[in-house]
Amino acid sequence: MFKKITLFLLLTIFAYADTQVLEGKNYGVELGLPRLLTINDEWQSFSGTFSYFDHENQVEYAVPWLYSNEKVSDESNYNDTRVINVDLHYRKFLREMGSLYFSGFARVTNIDGKLLREPGYAKVTKLGAGVGLGYRYFSTSSPFYWGAGIIFGRYILGDNDMFEDTITGISFMDDAPWIVDVELLKFGYAF
Repeated sequence: MFKKITLFLLLTIFAYADTQVLEGKNYGVELGLPRLLTINDEWQSFSGTFSYFDHENQVEYAVPWLYSNEKVSDESNYNDTRVINVDLHYRKFLREMGSLYFSGFARVTNIDGKLLREPGYAKVTKLGAGVGLGYRYFSTSSPFYWGAGIIFGRYILGDNDMFEDTITGISFMDDAPWIVDVELLKFGYAF
């Protein structure tokens, strides 16, 4: 199965369309499907993106978002941590829509959780910025698309390393001063 997925990803990177992809489609919505499959009583997480495609300039303006809530409860500890991320991405395609892109982004993160060094709960809102690299595959025969990418950045405003880590480590990643985010299995629909 892994070999088939790897082959598909490599083929989409080198595929070149003869017709204009996304012809007549200016908007897109994406969902992080693997997150939906992992929902249970202790873990809820949703992610998605709304995009505007500027065909003339080969640019995608994207607003990715993430909501995560993790509840950990055992005999000696209770931790309820909520993380919300909202980004604004500028993605410039190198060749055409549906190819390699470079991006710049800004991120707002809100974390509500159990404090690490003192008793109690707190909320923090942080602002960060960074750069990224990714790839979009748009089909010429259907409105569905797929994307992969990685971004690196840093939080500029807001406190870091405040919260107790959770089992999955999601709050730990967003509580750190650095932003590192990998996107592999987000599937979209253009309209």
